[in-house]
Amino acid sequence: PGLTQSARGSPCSSGTWSPTAFSSPAPPPRWTRLRCTAAILAVMQVSFAPVAFIAEAFIAEAMSKRKRGSSASQLVGTQTGPADDSLQQKDDMELLLAVAARKLGITTAGVDITVIRQQLHQQLEAGLAEEQPLISPPDVHDLQQQVARLQTQVLRQQEEIDVLRGKGGARGAHEFVVAQYNILAGYLGDNTQPWFLYGLDLSSERREAIFKKFYEKGEDGTYANVGWPKYVKGILTDEEQAIVEKYNEKHFRWDGRKDKLITVIKSCHADLISLVECDNYESFFLPNLKAAGYAALYKQRPRKSSADGCAIFYKVGVFSLIASDCFEFVDRLDAKGREVKDRVGLVALLQHTSGRQVIFISTHLARNPEDPKQTSSRAKQTAQLLKGLTDFAQANHALEAPVILAGDLNTTNIQQIANIARVVFELCSEAVHPFIFTASAPRSLPTSVTTTRKMCIDYLFVQSTLQVTDKADMPILTMDK
Repeated sequence: PGLTQSARGSPCSSGTWSPTAFSSPAPPPRWTRLRCTAAILAVMQVSFAPVAFIAEAFIAEAMSKRKRGSSASQLVGTQTGPADDSLQQKDDMELLLAVAARKLGITTAGVDITVIRQQLHQQLEAGLAEEQPLISPPDVHDLQQQVARLQTQVLRQQEEIDVLRGKGGARGAHEFVVAQYNILAGYLGDNTQPWFLYGLDLSSERREAIFKKFYEKGEDGTYANVGWPKYVKGILTDEEQAIVEKYNEKHFRWDGRKDKLITVIKSCHADLISLVECDNYESFFLPNLKAAGYAALYKQRPRKSSADGCAIFYKVGVFSLIASDCFEFVDRLDAKGREVKDRVGLVALLQHTSGRQVIFISTHLARNPEDPKQTSSRAKQTAQLLKGLTDFAQANHALEAPVILAGDLNTTNIQQIANIARVVFELCSEAVHPFIFTASAPRSLPTSVTTTRKMCIDYLFVQSTLQVTDKADMPILTMDK
């Protein structure tokens, strides 16, 4: 709605989802043959008089196209052969009237075309005399309301299905549901970012040129083209820039996404939720999910310019909090020897109503999964996360508690990251939590689909001492508007 998964995300699986963030642009303010034909088929079941009006609209539109050079057979899709030569030689207007008459069930065989014309006009006059409303092009606002109503119905039906499958209703004594969702932070939801640019059909060459200019640095080492539209100047036309900005205003703004996000989050009926790239925590997510029966933990990223962070929500009455901690990952040291930090991990030791304990982790690793240079950063962050997990479990006497790691790890090769992290521990002769050797993640469809990528980068890793009894259906993410 939201997601915009630009709402980004996937409900009960990992994900970055934008199924309803983009709606079709408003239809042109005139009838086309296809719309007219569709209207004929639809209205015939309602009343006959409006159909006559639609037939006249069909004829008027077809004649308009005829003046632009189309043949009558092309306009009405008539299939002709050698036996229909006489039909092809008819006046175009006669052929169009004949087709419209056949659509209305008027017999045309052996009937003079003038009679057919009169019958059509009689039906039109009858419809006007009855003062029945004429059919007009669909109102975009009405269509959007209809779509919203249908989406609500679908979510309600999904809830009923979940109850039948045991997700939303009674569960086993030791069962619980976990969800991971990258919600696309409000301040980061911007279609002018080079990895979005929805509304344009860009070639790979033009896209590459935009990225090159976006990451270009000056002699002082700082980015040379900061801010829209500096990095698209000379690549995108003014008209293309306007399209991007229009999509941004319509589909990416926080006020248009936030309610859809909450709707999807609630619909997954999860007992444990990881929200990453989460901003508007105090003002929006906390009060809304608290009202839905959740308690929460939150840790914002330490970099001053980063307004988002990781959040853990747990269902009150299913889980109770025993202990929690957070880790700020050190990426490097600056010239003065100070630690440079940006990403975080959030960990909670929770007790289930069954009396058993579980450790739940939410994290979001370094960005740009396409950039191999970032692999080392993600590996260092993973090693620090595992070190923090080990220390946390030892300090809380919870080494036997199974671990669930949820997050946007920004990589398609998580095994490579884990292997590097293992080597780090072995070289340091550090004790490591067994999670790193026994965890696995259910297979998933792509969780991040944008104009530049289609990949799985979000995960739910589960230690082998936990059994996965079911997996939510991952929506197929597309670029449909």
